Amino acid sequence: MNIYIYASESPEQAIRLIKCINNTRKNLDNLNIKTINLTDINDKLDIEIGDLLILIVLNSNELNVLINNKDKFINNRVIIVLNENNNELINKAYLLNPRFIEFIDSSYTQLAEIINKISSKCASHSYPHRSFLCAGHYQGGLL
Repeated sequence: MNIYIYASESPEQAIRLIKCINNTRKNLDNLNIKTINLTDINDKLDIEIGDLLILIVLNSNELNVLINNKDKFINNRVIIVLNENNNELINKAYLLNPRFIEFIDSSYTQLAEIINKISSKCASHSYPHRSFLCAGHYQGGLL
């Protein structure tokens, strides 16, 4: 399974998230984590249905660009990590239909647990070449 982490303006946050995922990984030997940037999303990113995308977004302008490109990952699970707990930014983030929204100042432990849950469901449904896109507050139901 592939997880794509978009963190164009905050690569240190991507590194911190990857470490947290690896520290909490549960029987996910076939998990591939890749960092991407806006050029990847615009040009050559081939995300399959079911892939997991984690979008680490630092500001409203960056979020607007991602919203304008949402057709590239509309059929995927998205998790968004925002720079601040701001109602305007959160409301705008919901335009990407996230499954979960986290904030940069968190420990990423809850996010890593959600990623593990999604990954386990993927593995149990035999999607060996699928990735997941993750974004936003948890909206209930299936991850």
